[in-house]
Amino acid sequence: MLKIERDADLAAVRKIAAMLEDSEYSSPDLKRFTGGKFSVYGPSGEGFFHPDDDITVVADSAITKFMNLFGIPDIIVTDLDGGIDNILFCQKKGSLLFVHVHGDNIPTVLDFLETFSGNAIFTSQAGTVGCVHDFGGFTDGDRAAYIADSLSAERITLRGFNFERPVPKPGSPPARKLLKIGCAREFIRILAEKRGRRLESGDVISF
Repeated sequence: MLKIERDADLAAVRKIAAMLEDSEYSSPDLKRFTGGKFSVYGPSGEGFFHPDDDITVVADSAITKFMNLFGIPDIIVTDLDGGIDNILFCQKKGSLLFVHVHGDNIPTVLDFLETFSGNAIFTSQAGTVGCVHDFGGFTDGDRAAYIADSLSAERITLRGFNFERPVPKPGSPPARKLLKIGCAREFIRILAEKRGRRLESGDVISF
């Protein structure tokens, strides 16, 4: 089982929310993204294409691949467990970050909190607390789709997602990875149905 530490997650979220409230942090303006067409990128090789008019949202496991092919994404969704140098580089170049806060990554969030807060929104899976928002979802990839939905996306297209053959992640046991991907697929199915579409398999999934 995944053994989610909800109490630790909530404590971490409350800590970050309190620190942001005490600072000069203000949430970035999202108007430029609202109502757009979104391409959401995961780490698999399937369907990696960049339509010119799409807003690009990249899960942090796909950052290196995306940068090598297309450059700087519009949005990065991350829980800081990979590619921190690329995340910081992209933020300096204009990427908006959605930084996920939970009990396991609180030291890293604290290390970079001041840097991130210049152009970042902070997220939670333990409920919304202050300016830390729970948009829904579980992994970076499906959370990215929920974030796009919260921005009134006209269309969400998943690229680089393979729920049957997930890309291995260093430090993550294969059995745990499969469980997480199974949860991600279920969250995506729920979101697709909410948007009036049936989740289908394929290299590119739109809803």
